[in-house]
Amino acid sequence: MITGKNYIGNLLASTGKVTFKTFNPQENKENDVVFFEASEAEIEVAVALASEAFTEFRHISGVKKSEFLNQIANEIEALDDVLIKIYCLESGLPEGRAIGERG
Repeated sequence: MITGKNYIGNLLASTGKVTFKTFNPQENKENDVVFFEASEAEIEVAVALASEAFTEFRHISGVKKSEFLNQIANEIEALDDVLIKIYCLESGLPEGRAIGERG
């Protein structure tokens, strides 16, 4: 589900004051979801968490990294039609292309 908030660590954050919407070029109009631009504080937390995660992740075996990336791919594929719909709304491209890019 798209909330328009930023994932920072395992939490959703939206303290930034600047918002924006994606644009549907096919219909020449904004899409409905409002996105929050990350605040400076959110960016600092995200960078610190990413640095911490990298320190741990770089010592993980290639097999474990592969399993982790496959799990991410499985979750993306599980979005199925939701992902395809959003892709089409934001790109203006046809469903067939979205399905082809998803694989």
